[in-house]
Amino acid sequence: MIEIHDELLLKEIISFCESIKDEEELKRLQENNKELPFHPLDPEVKNQLDTLKKKGTIKRDGEKPIIELSYEMNGEIDKLWNMLIEKAIICLRYFDKRKPFMQNGKQPYVYGLDSLEDYHKKYIDFEGVLYGSDAYYRDHVFHVIRVWLLGVYLLLNDNTYITNGGKRLVDAIHFEGDSEMTVCCIDKSEIDNNYLEKLNENSIFINKNGKSYKIHKDKTDGHNYVLTPSNSFSSEINILEKISMWTLMALCHDLGYPLEKSKKILTKTENMMEAFVS
Repeated sequence: MIEIHDELLLKEIISFCESIKDEEELKRLQENNKELPFHPLDPEVKNQLDTLKKKGTIKRDGEKPIIELSYEMNGEIDKLWNMLIEKAIICLRYFDKRKPFMQNGKQPYVYGLDSLEDYHKKYIDFEGVLYGSDAYYRDHVFHVIRVWLLGVYLLLNDNTYITNGGKRLVDAIHFEGDSEMTVCCIDKSEIDNNYLEKLNENSIFINKNGKSYKIHKDKTDGHNYVLTPSNSFSSEINILEKISMWTLMALCHDLGYPLEKSKKILTKTENMMEAFVS
């Protein structure tokens, strides 16, 4: 059984940062003169993860020394949080088919990021007040970074236990509201040559045995073609979009925590003050 700790997760995610560009679906984008946008596993993020790994505290687990994230790295952790949020939003906007960014090869701008970063700073200050006025209390800030690391680790490693087929979780994700993903392969010879050029970038519709299907290149090898139901969309969401979605979920899932706690504090304070008010 693998023992999960900060050092393992940092090493694995750094490795994913180095290899993500070799994903078949991303290689096809680059072959079609499409630049990859900023994203949560790009070189700048890798450099920041390297910094965390180098500055981590060494602790002993039996005979073996292990690198662990520590409160001495507060500034670097905050920098990573801000960086990941911005890159995840840029990536999702870039691949949004309702927007022209990918077609024009332009990086989107992130609106409202300054407000979110300001809220995050105040969130950190609130944690210090909530837990004994300790300016170095950062458990929830560190927690969301560890959640993000663990999630990316699970998404990009082969996982027989979760997927039942030994493939990666990121390749098996089925989004709620999508139709059943009954995917079948189709031989290249069955496709009209007029369609093949269009398949380089987008899926198209095709009739087979009296039914309408979407046809697109297999994301895992880039050579085979697969059919999915005509109203499906999970197969059109690429690996960078999935990682960006996870990034926002992981890093923002506790942002409402101070509001929840402050409400409870006010309620208890009001109850206490009733003892002095007739």
